[in-house]
Amino acid sequence: MIAVPLAAIILSAFAAAASTAPRGIGFARTVFNEQKLYYISDAESRTENVFYSLDLTVPWPVSAPAWTKLPLNPPVAGRPLWASYMALSGNGSKVYIFDLRMGTLSYDFHTSSWKTLNHKNYQDLLGTFQAAATDTDDDVVYILEEPVKYALDDEVKYAMENGIAPSTDWFPKVDTLLTLDMKTDMWSREQIAGLLENTKGGFVLGWMYSSVRKSLVLLASTESAMTLYEYHIPTKVIQPIIATGDIPPVRHIAPIFSAYSGRKLVLAPGLAQGSKMAGETQYTSDIHVFDLETSAWTRMADPPVEYTKALGAVSGDHLVLYGTVLEQETHAHGPGCPCDVGVHSVLNMKDNVWVDHYTLSQSSDM
Repeated sequence: MIAVPLAAIILSAFAAAASTAPRGIGFARTVFNEQKLYYISDAESRTENVFYSLDLTVPWPVSAPAWTKLPLNPPVAGRPLWASYMALSGNGSKVYIFDLRMGTLSYDFHTSSWKTLNHKNYQDLLGTFQAAATDTDDDVVYILEEPVKYALDDEVKYAMENGIAPSTDWFPKVDTLLTLDMKTDMWSREQIAGLLENTKGGFVLGWMYSSVRKSLVLLASTESAMTLYEYHIPTKVIQPIIATGDIPPVRHIAPIFSAYSGRKLVLAPGLAQGSKMAGETQYTSDIHVFDLETSAWTRMADPPVEYTKALGAVSGDHLVLYGTVLEQETHAHGPGCPCDVGVHSVLNMKDNVWVDHYTLSQSSDM
């Protein structure tokens, strides 16, 4: 078992990995499958996007993760994408980017070409995306949308076109579920009243697709608790999940990952809820795993570093995290600043131990 020395290993590898790993974690979006993690950010130049992939099919040491910068030409030169979410087709041949200004785009790795889904752009969708998840069995993206109330208002149009956060006064109480069929690139929409209404005043951390349950699992936080809901896709029934076990502390922003074909949900480190309002920045660096079969949370071994922002992926038994750590927050932002270069760590979830090498493994369902 690797204990305290691993933190020193990871931090000492920070400079070595910085030359190959992507920058700008706070501005990035990612999507992954068992083979690759894809990363997009505009933080390196502000005028163009950068794309990277992290190979999950080969072993690599934490000190030298297998990042590759992808030579993807931007769809519009000099106008970076503002990705709100990303999705990956089931066979990994196409990545979809839901952009705040340019609509929905896809990139085909086989043909090295972009496509804009002109029949539905962001202005057509008229809402803010609260969560997105991909049905990997049927190649369908499910987006939970909170619609804009006054779609034709000039103030709303200006805000949407310039990436300004909308006022809560613009939203009605009826939520909608958008679906994008990646086989046909066609959209559909239906109302699902009541799901987001239960989370008003809180934050939607995200939702994930569970292949074994054919459902979408939503994780949200209120002022005092973390809440879970399950949307069963075949029956369109929404039910709350009563959780037990090591229930995680409330947090404001944190990524979630699907693991073991959706049998488990992994909650990563993030920003503690309410910290912005209090004028302080507080972080939760703990890792929790939720078992959908038992409805129980389990707290995993704490990371060897204290993450403040984290991205990541799950492949087999391994959770891969890439993020900024507390020590980096003290640095001034600017060119060459270490605050936007990530620190890698890998958790073997089966043995509940942080390791210094990523290795290939089959899902053991811990």
